[in-house]
Amino acid sequence: RALRGAKTPLLDSTLGDWRRRTREAVVGSDDRPIIVTGHQPAFIHPGVWAKHVVSMRLANALGGIALNLVVDHDAPPGATLAVPAVEDSRVVLRSVRYGELRAGCAYEQLARQTPGEIARFERAVRETMGERYEKSQMPMFVEALSTADAMGDGTDQSVTARRAVEAAFEVSVDDRRVSRLWWTPLLLDMLGHADRFASSYNAALAWYRKEFRV
Repeated sequence: RALRGAKTPLLDSTLGDWRRRTREAVVGSDDRPIIVTGHQPAFIHPGVWAKHVVSMRLANALGGIALNLVVDHDAPPGATLAVPAVEDSRVVLRSVRYGELRAGCAYEQLARQTPGEIARFERAVRETMGERYEKSQMPMFVEALSTADAMGDGTDQSVTARRAVEAAFEVSVDDRRVSRLWWTPLLLDMLGHADRFASSYNAALAWYRKEFRV
């Protein structure tokens, strides 16, 4: 609490100001505790998905909100699903195209899938999985893709389908797309101190690439 009055370089505001602005942008006037996790709106493995279970249970215990930030402003290498298949007593991974996304584009630019594209995806996954398909969560996922709100884009479809599978396990988190939580003060500071921002960003990127040999 003592830190809330501390000044920050960002538009000469305090940490308390930014806490208030952030909460208003994300949850409005709700003052309950927020347990925040997040990931790209791609297919995730159980270790990543477990965060939703833990955050929901922790939020329930605290009387708070389990919040999942959908990192849709990230740029993935493509939109595919790695599907395990059995070939000659060996397990191999086959890539099934999930949607159309050019390299360098962000998830928020993923176009809504048409009924024909969903049917193609379903057939490819079914053929790869064989008899395991019906016992998996994929039929539920595909059905939710098809019935997702027609006003949404490809990322909204994906989130809706994921939530349908989670509901079967009695798991629920509040999703917020990062691209839709952008608000003016941060942009103003970036533009007002463009040299500082570019220098800091490029230095961090150079360190990351050197540290992880990217």
